[in-house]
Amino acid sequence: MSILSNIEYLTAAKKGELMGSLATTGKYSAATVEYAGRISISYVKRSGCAVISGVKKITSPAVSVVAKPFVYLKQRKARAIREKELQQKAVEDKLLREKQFQESILRDQEIILREKSLHDEKIRSLEEKILQIEKQLASIEKNGVKVSSPVNVVKPKPILTQHKSSLLLAIVNENRALRD
Repeated sequence: MSILSNIEYLTAAKKGELMGSLATTGKYSAATVEYAGRISISYVKRSGCAVISGVKKITSPAVSVVAKPFVYLKQRKARAIREKELQQKAVEDKLLREKQFQESILRDQEIILREKSLHDEKIRSLEEKILQIEKQLASIEKNGVKVSSPVNVVKPKPILTQHKSSLLLAIVNENRALRD
């Protein structure tokens, strides 16, 4: 007979006690299995670390010698890529500076052309005025100066009275006498 069939024959009180003891035993069994598993994992990890550290000590010189050319090639490739990027950036900067220089030249040419057109207009108007003046001079030289109406010269009225002018004349004579 199995344990379960024996449990059925027991009284209710005995049955409760047995169930409690079986549950407790099951808990202890589960804890024991878990503990054993953890210890096993710990042993595997520790032994693996010990093995790996030994393997590293043995293989690291060989790995460094074998890997050295690959590391060198990787560094050289990275350096070449960096140099190429720097050259490309330098070319782009040079092209940008040339473009900006050409744009500034075009702006300056536009300004010069505008200024030139303004000055050309002023020069044309001055040339026209000079031609008119030359025509007038030629007609004056040919025909002479003709006065269209007689000119009446108006003499200004003296502001000083006779008395004031004689007083000022006396002052001037005194100044001359003092200088001498």
